[in-house]
Formats: sequence, C-alpha cells, structure tokens
Amino acid sequence: MVLNTLRNAERTWREIAKLATPLDANKPVFIGTKPKNGDFEAYTDDKHIWINVDEAKFRKNFDNIVIPAYISSASTLYRVKNSISKLELTTNLMFDNFLFVHFHEQLHPWVCPNSKDDKRKITKALYDGVKKAEPTLSESEAMMKTNNSKNLMWDVIVNGFFVQKTSEKSDNLAEKIRFIFAKDGRKIDLQPVIDFPQGILPIVYIISANNRTTDIPISLMGSLYSSLSYNEPKIREKAFDFFLQDLKSKKIDEIKSMEILKEMYSGFVKEIDPATLSEIGISKDEFKKRIKLVDKLTDSGYNDNQKYFISTLIDIFNSPSTRYNSLKGLMEVISPYVSLQQKQGSPDPNTGGNGGDSGDSDDSDGKDKSQEEMDGDSMSNTLDDLLGELDKKEADDLLGDIANTPGNTGKKMKNINILAADEYYKRNADELVIKNSSEKISSFDIGPRKRWRHVRTDVLTQAEASRLNNQKIITFQKATGLPVLMEAGGGFLKLNQYVLAETPQKSYSFKKTGIEIPDNWVFFQDSSSSMGSKNYVGTGCKFDLLNRVKYGLQNGLYKVCKDMKKDLKFGVVDFSDVTRYRGLDSLIKIYESRNHPIKEVSLDPQCGGTLFSSSVFPKIKKDLSPGKTIYTLITDGDIQGDTDSLYNEIERFSSQKNNSFVFVEVMSNSIFGGRIKGLAKANKTVLYYNVSNIKTIKDKLESILIKYG
Repeated sequence: MVLNTLRNAERTWREIAKLATPLDANKPVFIGTKPKNGDFEAYTDDKHIWINVDEAKFRKNFDNIVIPAYISSASTLYRVKNSISKLELTTNLMFDNFLFVHFHEQLHPWVCPNSKDDKRKITKALYDGVKKAEPTLSESEAMMKTNNSKNLMWDVIVNGFFVQKTSEKSDNLAEKIRFIFAKDGRKIDLQPVIDFPQGILPIVYIISANNRTTDIPISLMGSLYSSLSYNEPKIREKAFDFFLQDLKSKKIDEIKSMEILKEMYSGFVKEIDPATLSEIGISKDEFKKRIKLVDKLTDSGYNDNQKYFISTLIDIFNSPSTRYNSLKGLMEVISPYVSLQQKQGSPDPNTGGNGGDSGDSDDSDGKDKSQEEMDGDSMSNTLDDLLGELDKKEADDLLGDIANTPGNTGKKMKNINILAADEYYKRNADELVIKNSSEKISSFDIGPRKRWRHVRTDVLTQAEASRLNNQKIITFQKATGLPVLMEAGGGFLKLNQYVLAETPQKSYSFKKTGIEIPDNWVFFQDSSSSMGSKNYVGTGCKFDLLNRVKYGLQNGLYKVCKDMKKDLKFGVVDFSDVTRYRGLDSLIKIYESRNHPIKEVSLDPQCGGTLFSSSVFPKIKKDLSPGKTIYTLITDGDIQGDTDSLYNEIERFSSQKNNSFVFVEVMSNSIFGGRIKGLAKANKTVLYYNVSNIKTIKDKLESILIKYG
C-alpha cells in the first residue's frame, strides 16, 4: 500500500506540475525502499528527487501514531460532511503527505535556496546568528552549527511557502491542485476532496517525535509548523503534544517549550529594523502583539492570527532586505540547541530526511555516497559559502581555526582541516609574480552556427493551451533552456515561438611563449617536530612558512600551466618518523581538487624525527613523465637513516639528462648537508643552498622551476 500510494502521489504531482510549473513536470524521481536510517527520507540536488521509504515500518508508524491523532477530526480536516473510515483516512493522509514531499523537494530551487548567491547569503546569516547567540564558540564550532542547521532553515522558508500556496485559494498552485483533484475525481468515502488539507506538513516529524528519534531543533520546528499549518483545533492540540512530550523527554518542559516557540516567532523580526519592515508593509509592533496568541491553540481567533503570520512571513522571506536578517534572528534562538555532531535538518539522525538535504548539491548522487562522504561534502560546501561572504580577516580566522582543530572535526568532517589549510595557503601564499611573456594571438573560422531566435509570442487561454503538445514543449524547454509556455496572469498563458538561424562564428587562439617549466616536480619536505606542530597554520612556524613558499610556487606554476595550456606532474614526499608518498599527478588537477591524496601528504605534518627512506625513489621513478624533472628537498636538521643510500640516489638521479636536484638547509649545517654541498661543487645539476629564512627559498626555487626565454 505505501509504495503504491507514493507512486500515485508522484503521478498526481506531475499532473499538477505540468500546469503550475511545466519545467519541473519531467523531473526524475527515484523511489527506493532502503532509507539510510529510520523509515523515510527524501532529498534533491535540484535536478532529481530521491525518496526512500521502508514500507513495513512506515505503515506501522502511520497506523499507530498518525491515524489516532487525526481520526476524530478527519472530516473537518478534509472539509467533508460525513465521518471518514480508518482505511480511507490512512490512504488519503499518506497520499497527501507524499504529495507534500514532492512539492517540498520541487520548491527548493524555486524559493530556497533559489541561487548560489542566496545559498551563500543564507549560510552567512546563519553563521552570524550562531556567533551572536554563542560568542564563546570558536569559528570552526560556529561553522559546524551553521552546517548542521542550514537544511533546517531552508525548510522553514520552503514549508512556509507551501503552506501559503496551498491555503490561499487564489494562488496558482492551489488552483491547479483543485483542478487536478476534480479532474481525477478524488473522493473520500464518495465525498469529493476539493482542496489540499492544512495539517499535513508535520506528519513525518510527528512520527519521529513520538519515537524519540529526532533532535531538539526538529521538535521545535515541528511545533512551529503545527502552529502554522492546521485549521482544526483538536488535531492542532494533538500535534503539539507530540512535540511537547518529545521536548519534555529532552528536559524542556511545556512552559519552556512555549516560551521558545514565541522566541522563534520573535526571532523572525528581531534583527530587522522597524523602518525596513515598514517599507514592505509590516508593522513590527503588530507582529510582536500577535505573538502573544500563538499558544492559544483553541482560541476562536487562532486561525486568523496564524493566517497573518503565514502571509507576513512570506512577505519577509520574499524581500532581500529582510530575508537574511530574519533567518539570522531565528538562528539566534535555535543555535543553543543545535548539535555540533550531526545535521539537524531531518527527522532521523544523519539522514536526508523530509527535506533533510533538499536543494543542496551535497546529496547529488547521494545513492552512491556514504553518509560520511555526504557529510564531508556538506561541510565543504558550507565552508565555500562562508568564504564567499566573509572579509579577508574573517576568512583567514575561520580557515586557520578549522585547519588547527582537526580533533574537533570527527569522522563527519574528514579532510575538512586539509581543505581549510589548502585554501588558507592559496589565499596567503608568498606571491610568485610571473614575468611578462610574449603572447601570440590568431583568429580562425569555425563555420556557421545555428542559434534559436525568438520570432513571436501568442497569448492563449487555458482551453487553447490545453490542446498543445505539452510533451514536446517540455522536451524543447529542457533541451534549450528557453521559455516556451509561461503564465501571463488572469488565466492566460504566453506561448513563445523560435526558429533556427545561422550565424557565422569566429574563434581566437592565445598562446604564451617564452616560458619554460619542468615536466615533473617532486617536493621533499621535512615535517619533523623542529619544523612545527600539528596546529601550524598561520602560526609563523617553519612548517607554516614552508607552505607559504610551496603554495606561492604552486600558484605561479598553476597560472603558467593554464596560460600555456601545458601541465606538469607534481608530488610531495613527506619525511619524519616515516617517509610518505602518494604518487604524482597533474598539478592543475591537484590545485583545483577540493581534496586530493597528495594534499593530505603535503598538509599533514608528522611532527616526529628526521628519518628518510630512499626506498621511495623507485616508486617515484615509475610515476614520472618523460622530460625534465626537478627534485627539491627542504630540511632544518640532520637527516637520519640510511643516508648513504639517499646520497647514492641523489647522485644517480642528478647524473641523468634534464634532471636537477635542489637541496635546501634552513638554519642548519648538517653532516649530510655538507656531503650534498660537496656534490654540488662537482655536479652542476645538484644545487645546495643554506638559508637563514624560509621565505628566501622562494626566489631560489623560482629561478629553477620557471625559466624565461
């Protein structure tokens, strides 16, 4: 029954979408039977929707939890005259729940987050809210709370829009739902169902709250949704009780729960200036006055009061001048209850949940990723969003704190400290300025190209539009991205028509000349305890300065490679207690990757002794590309281990054509360094430098890695 009802809901959703939002009518929906946790989950990457339900568990929970709460007032909820049988109520409540889920996932890219810029600004607003509510948190902890609550906050806007769109009879979505319900002849016990019922939204949250498998923020949000989405007092009271009892089990009594609910409403306007609210027609004083009534669940004026809030909140969310400060204020209320360990956007811990990761690319291809991988992607995306909004000092402080507190990251933030260190040094490397090189520019014809050109627009009635081939229109829109059938208001639609027209095309080629770079660069680095500690980023220790130099060279080489359309292989050998090597790879690929095995070797110091195993050289040799190879070895102490073998490898390597070995000692005159210094005098392909400051290494290595013609 459950899966059949889910598929029926999908079909109905598609019918409604064809009329209300044609571009979404063919969006793929993947239905599965194995949620990662709990009995149900749904998520989207904006291009696909995934819904997974454990049929047996979900049906049991529905029968034992949801139906008893709804059955006594079901006829009022569905606005039918006669009582409703248990079977009919089960089928219809389940159908409407699944229909809501489809619309919820569909609405994300339309309303929240509706763009990359919107996503970034929301993330920054939540981060600011966390920091204001809990100023003693570190930057990394504030980011973790932001990450763990962003889906929760996206859903506040999405669910608010859904309630508004299905409760206002004049709304386009409400009209299309009524039309399809009537066309399909939807009935309950032979009684027509006209509108989508208010009171569906919290059902999945109710199940989790009853089973104590949810967290405090979800139960708080469940109480908020209950206050907004019901038109039947008895059901409203029962729904509230699920969340109140769950919060009570988490040591928050009913009085405190109601206080928090009112604080959440206050949070929506807390950070917004009254004058700014007034500009969009909202009185802050009236908003605060009405908050006093939100806990009067059976009051005769309750429905009108909540209709005010639904309408007002949508006005706030629709205006960029208020949208982000509203979420910031709400976050200030929720932040103390948000976990540092797991996402708070789903009814069941660490699942996509009902909108759990909706709208976020985190869960793209979620079916193929482990929860740990998805959590890591989510944290990386949150960091990217914040870095796009923070000023330089704030960004550096955040990156440094994340990079230097790997112990707080846990499995769910695996590699986030490496990613933060990588980004920190990309931003703060000792700049390597590439000298001007000559550039050749040439143009060439690539032949005519056909492009779609708009030729006319017709205005159609609904009846005329219904006779069009919707499948062809949808296929064309999907293939070209061009709008064909659009709402024009007043019950009319616009039909845009296009023709293919040929246009001659010319392209240009730019090629850098006069710069020579090696085909391979192998970077040997000493990460012993004398170089620094695990918490090294931004500290000024030797390992921190070494990375500034290393990234300055990498940044410069990356730009040269992109300009010259050439690449080189790059790898890092890290030595301390052991010698670590993870192969060579394209420098461009390494530089552009969010996480890469070579970055893990490069940015994770061992902080032990100064041992070096020459057994790494045969492994490196297998990975080299033909051509010029440069080895650079940097150390601040006397290398231990089989130094004779190391010396022989350096001598053998440097004797080969097109190879160079650069040995740099920092504030040290070691015995082994003396041997290499002697070798350098006899062999021009071996270079020895002794420096008192790591920063001076950059100039010496630059002249070896980049040569100008």
